[in-house]
Amino acid sequence: MKIEKNKVVTLIYDLRVDGETAEIVEQVPKENPLVFIFGTDSMLPKFEENLSGLKVGDNFKFKIDCADAYGEAADDAVVDLPKDTFAVDGEIDNEMLIEGNVI
Repeated sequence: MKIEKNKVVTLIYDLRVDGETAEIVEQVPKENPLVFIFGTDSMLPKFEENLSGLKVGDNFKFKIDCADAYGEAADDAVVDLPKDTFAVDGEIDNEMLIEGNVI
């Protein structure tokens, strides 16, 4: 079955932010897959765009720029936290790598 609008889609995947060698930041296993109705704006548009046309059993791997996934950063929406709350090291991530299977 091909992924099409209003079809239920079930996925397992790994998400890395900022490249292939980066640590996995989200894992969706077969025991608890992501299930959603395709084409109903329930997922990020670029996520759905990359899944479009796949079939059950297909493997996938794609990259999405964070700006395409979440929009441009809004500096006025950033909340300042006390510096002793947590340490931040490095730059803001700019690319998501998503790899998985349609099940």
